[in-house]
Amino acid sequence: MDHAVASERRAYPRVRYARGILPPAARVHPARDVILVDLSRGGALVEGVWRFRPGATVTLHVQHGPGVLQVRGDVERCSVHALERGGSVRYRAAIRFETPMASDPPGDALYAGA
Repeated sequence: MDHAVASERRAYPRVRYARGILPPAARVHPARDVILVDLSRGGALVEGVWRFRPGATVTLHVQHGPGVLQVRGDVERCSVHALERGGSVRYRAAIRFETPMASDPPGDALYAGA
């Protein structure tokens, strides 16, 4: 697949947490801690031990400086990402926000990626 085509399918550029930068604390309501894999104005990719039902509406809470950013969205897809020792499963879920954030995620602590 041509890289330019892959880039065009995304409405907003996303930023990924990489190169030793820890993502901010994140939680999907109700009280499900997740790891924020990447974030854009229009959505997020999260990872955790929870299986999210595609089509479900969720609220993502992201620790942002002294406050918490809350964004409602719909689970677009959820798949098994890894099987761990002892039989536990890690899932990744893509969440599309109902309303895009007003600005891009802060880029100073993030790695811009595709």
